[in-house]
Parts: sequence; structure tokens; C-alpha cells
Amino acid sequence: NQRDMEASAALLGIKETRILGFQDGEIMNTLDVRIALNRVIREIKPDVVVTHWYPNSTIPDFKYTGELVVDALFSALLVSGRWVEELKSHWTSRAYGFEEPALTVGFDPTLFVDITDVVDVKLKSADCFAIHCESNFGGDYEKFHSSFMGPARYWGIHSGVLYAEAFQQIKTHEVMV
Repeated sequence: NQRDMEASAALLGIKETRILGFQDGEIMNTLDVRIALNRVIREIKPDVVVTHWYPNSTIPDFKYTGELVVDALFSALLVSGRWVEELKSHWTSRAYGFEEPALTVGFDPTLFVDITDVVDVKLKSADCFAIHCESNFGGDYEKFHSSFMGPARYWGIHSGVLYAEAFQQIKTHEVMV
């Protein structure tokens, strides 16, 4: 919910959050969602976008979210048609997907970020979403934390640090300049 997201964002130093009003667990790759994301991309003008790794996700709304982001990144490039409203087009130069451990297959990361110094903040941020600990781990925070720390340790070993976040670059589109 919005309160959980804002509490987590505050811990992470994120100054602005947005909820677009689409129901969690019901996200589908529809025109309405693509238009909403297109507007946000054109407004914010990000250089880098991070989303769910979607090609082999086993969770439908995670898969659709990743697909939607890629589609919205493309539509934000367009200079004519229904995608163009009051905001100018924008090219996002890089997009990365993150895995959902045990829910993503075929994930082959191309970028690792050392999170060793911020692991405690990561766990505090995750704790803001107590509903997930309750519904998936019966309120057992040790197991809940392990679901984050196990993969972070695995990718840390793989990349030569204690803990790492792993990302795979998403090939979206190219702009010929």
C-alpha cells in the first residue's frame, strides 16, 4: 500500500513516489497502463530505468510490469501519434531488470552493485512491507530476511564482494544519432 511504499522510500532516500492506481496482482500489458507509464517517463526523463526481469518471470504481474516498462520506454521515444501529448519525447539510454529469487528462470546478470555497506537499510526497507512477511513467511522475519540476503550473498560471491544486487541489461531500442 501507499504508506508502506512511502516508509520504504524514506529509508532509501527517495524523495518522490507515485502510485498510478492500477491494482497489485492485476497488472496487465494494456494501453491504459502503457499510456500512464509513457507520461511518467516523458515527465521524469530518466537516464536509467530498473524494472522486473520479465522474459522468464513466473509471476504474471511481474512479467507484465517488465514488458510494460519496455513498451513505455519505446512509446516515450515517439514524436507523433497518440503517445504524444503535452510532453516531449524522451530516450532512456539504459534499462535493467532485477530477478525475483526463485521466481525468475534464465536470469544472467550483466551488472552487479555492491550493497555490502547498505544491507541493513535494505532489510529495514523490506520490513516496511510486513504484509509480505506475514503472507509468505508466516511472520518469520528471519526467513523473510533470508529471502533477500541469500541471493545478495550469492551474487556477492559471484561478483567478488560480500553482498551484491544483480541486474541484467534489457535490450530495448536504439536511437541512431
